[in-house]
Amino acid sequence: MNFAKKIVVDGETVFDITSDTVSPNKVLKDETFHNSNGEPQEGAIETYSGKTEITENQTLNTEGKYMTEDIQIKVDIPVVDELPAPTADSPMVVILNERLYLKKE
Repeated sequence: MNFAKKIVVDGETVFDITSDTVSPNKVLKDETFHNSNGEPQEGAIETYSGKTEITENQTLNTEGKYMTEDIQIKVDIPVVDELPAPTADSPMVVILNERLYLKKE
């Protein structure tokens, strides 16, 4: 089957996809597009919804996926009245606000 790649009307190019570089790995899954030869193609990028509530340490398998929503992470964070004074030997302390901190051991 032949597909239109370029349309010229009265000597003027009005449609030209011959130099398009789109490919399935650049388009969302279940979306249709046409490659530079005019052939219809299906996208291949999986989507990932952030609707799952994260309450523990885990790996979210999002590599190569399109994020459709924010990911909410709900974990207990220790509350302290004072932050320890940092030293060259102490673990890194990340200040989240005036009262909360995360400590990388």
